[in-house]
Amino acid sequence: MIAAEDYELHMANVGQAQANAELIRELLAANPGKEGRRLLIAGCGPGQFLECAPVDHLKPYSCVFTDLSPAFIEQVRVRAESIGLDFEARVDDV
Repeated sequence: MIAAEDYELHMANVGQAQANAELIRELLAANPGKEGRRLLIAGCGPGQFLECAPVDHLKPYSCVFTDLSPAFIEQVRVRAESIGLDFEARVDDV
């Protein structure tokens, strides 16, 4: 298993966390859903993208975060709670 800290350092160094945050924002801007709908973010990793950009575009949704790593899921839980998202986080292999 890869430690969340090592994964996050790599993702930040290559700009992937920032790119993921922007891609999610662009997707939701182009395809807005109705308030209260569920939004699945599969392979969410530790949720580093939640700290790379404003997340107001996620607030109308009930987010479902999934990843294979229990450690990553615990980290995304901490991040999502800290910004007040309506969410559930599950260890899952889509």
